[in-house]
Amino acid sequence: MKILSFDLELNQDPSGAKIIEVGACVGDTITGEVLESYSGFVNPQQTLIELIIQLTSITQEQVDNAGTVEEAYLGMVELARRHDCMRMPLVWGMGDGAALRKELPSTMPWEFGRRELDVKALFQSHQIAKEGKVQAGLS
Repeated sequence: MKILSFDLELNQDPSGAKIIEVGACVGDTITGEVLESYSGFVNPQQTLIELIIQLTSITQEQVDNAGTVEEAYLGMVELARRHDCMRMPLVWGMGDGAALRKELPSTMPWEFGRRELDVKALFQSHQIAKEGKVQAGLS
């Protein structure tokens, strides 16, 4: 069984947070192998704030030369189709699916079902159960 995992990077501009990257990978749930990765930069039509540049290493030049959120989304859809992934993706922190759907045109179909599995919450729950550290950054 193959599963898609995706994560968004957003520019936290005071005028409103906008997606600046759609990152995804496909994993094999049996072998644990990462089969393919994808990164689609998005031009948010905003100046990146310095904190986001430092946190993500994404530059203003990268987003200025990037395509649309629709193009980044379609790249992720093609990745999932190529590997025949299950329709429920993994995310690191709840809400990435809703944030992506919010920025897509209402006419663009959502390809990933109604649910996403928040593996950050699962990891934190596991840590609580074993009385470990609850803080859960990607590192």
